[in-house]
Amino acid sequence: MANGTAFLGAARPTGAEKTSSVVKTVYLIRHGEALHNVLEQQAKHGAAAEAHALGLSKGTAQFNALVVEARRRVLNDETLADAELTTAGEAQAEDARRDVEMLAAKYGLPLPTRVLVSPLQRALQTAGIIFPDHPCVQVHSELRERRTGLPCDQPSSPKMMKNSPSFSSFDFSDILSEEEATYSEEGIRGGFFEQEEGIRVEETGCMMTGRRVQNRSISSMSDIDGLEDASQLRLRTFQLIDLLSKLEDEALCVVTHKGYLRELERGPFGQSKAPEFGTAEVRVYDVLLSTDGLATSLRYCRSESSFATAPVPAELISRTAARLMGA
Repeated sequence: MANGTAFLGAARPTGAEKTSSVVKTVYLIRHGEALHNVLEQQAKHGAAAEAHALGLSKGTAQFNALVVEARRRVLNDETLADAELTTAGEAQAEDARRDVEMLAAKYGLPLPTRVLVSPLQRALQTAGIIFPDHPCVQVHSELRERRTGLPCDQPSSPKMMKNSPSFSSFDFSDILSEEEATYSEEGIRGGFFEQEEGIRVEETGCMMTGRRVQNRSISSMSDIDGLEDASQLRLRTFQLIDLLSKLEDEALCVVTHKGYLRELERGPFGQSKAPEFGTAEVRVYDVLLSTDGLATSLRYCRSESSFATAPVPAELISRTAARLMGA
């Protein structure tokens, strides 16, 4: 692996400077390969072959329509609700664990004292493999993938996941308290969200039943009503900056999803040219949080070339925070 390093110019603050600025080492990790990732790719390749057999050229409207329809058939499959890692995905997570250990040893990076993870099962599994005995793994709903309405992006009930032996040591308190505070028993009956069958999600073309899927439950009404586009997801990623500023840890890890990481890097982290994460890829940033705004610097990525860093003005952070609070 190569080190795409670009170090933050400012030294880590000491003494009186601590009150106005702090630098944190943030590991970003995408989950390993999940079942829906494999089936989606197979569907795309199959549709492309079918299109070629029909004499359709790549890039034409007819070609694209066949590929899109094939993807939708897979992603609308309710048996893929909260999709799990594949065997290959588990192996990728093992590789990521070794990557984290290598980075700490080779480049003198501090190991994360806190792990923040999405509530979707593929991210939870990845975090469990990379940090099997970590004492502080916290599950946060704001780190989940974009709300698409698709079964694969619907998190399982946090109460059920908490009771799984694989995740029993994880801290679900944030997401459990959030669910309890937001939804009354009228919204969730008998452990499963009761909704009339045939709810149509227009943005994705997905048909959802709101019924039991693989003995899991839809974790909240917002999974159906709170669909997001990319700009809304980018706005949500600013919540991570607020969380980082509140935590005392100097080194943290975030285990999440491709879409979330794309909007985090290209939005709050100011990396407009950041390529999308590969499965179980690890990147490391220095993140400077100060009263003057936010600045990030890439310390490590797989690629030989690092991408340019850019500060995010305090005015943008303030405006975004105001929008998040509904002001």
